[in-house]
Amino acid sequence: MLLMEGTRNNLAAAGMIKIKLTTDDIGKGFYIELNKSDVEEHVVKHWNPTVVKRATIDDIKVSMQDLDTNSEHEVNFRYYKHVGSYFLQGLWHRNFVDRRKLMAGDEIGIACIPGSSHSLCFCVLKRSGGNNNK
Repeated sequence: MLLMEGTRNNLAAAGMIKIKLTTDDIGKGFYIELNKSDVEEHVVKHWNPTVVKRATIDDIKVSMQDLDTNSEHEVNFRYYKHVGSYFLQGLWHRNFVDRRKLMAGDEIGIACIPGSSHSLCFCVLKRSGGNNNK
């Protein structure tokens, strides 16, 4: 389900997780670490509790809509207790870092899709000074 035009502003107002990417985020390979309190405040409280519980045991496949390119991509979502953080992994790097040519210093936004049991949306909020990609 692709979201309608104008949704980006609505999601930002409702609570979007904003992440300024670091060289670690870009270079780690296949995952990005998400702040636990941000995810709990803006994402998992809107999801089905069974899905959230499963994410503490195993990866869950999540459809993530890129609001800038109006495309959907699959990533894995998981909470690792020993680290105390949530992660997007699996195809995260290929589908977002590589495809969107993300660089350290870029600011991205991730939000829950309203009414979804476990879907997310993504957008690039701001490109770093040396990154002219859209």
